[in-house]
Amino acid sequence: MIQITAEQMGIFVATLSAAILSPGPGVIAVSQGAFALGRRRALTYGWGLAIGASVWCLVALLGLTALFRVAPGP
Repeated sequence: MIQITAEQMGIFVATLSAAILSPGPGVIAVSQGAFALGRRRALTYGWGLAIGASVWCLVALLGLTALFRVAPGP
């Protein structure tokens, strides 16, 4: 089992917080759509990003599940 120290956990949380708080291309696209084209277009962008992220997560989990079934750990 992997042992994680408090210092390592703190670094992880700080890095994750910075990643969450920094705007990515999705946030910029939704903001641009809201300012230039209105609320309805921004909601369309937002739903598209949410559905895309959900599909990506599902495919990643399915791939990891298949990988762990083929190559089980010790």
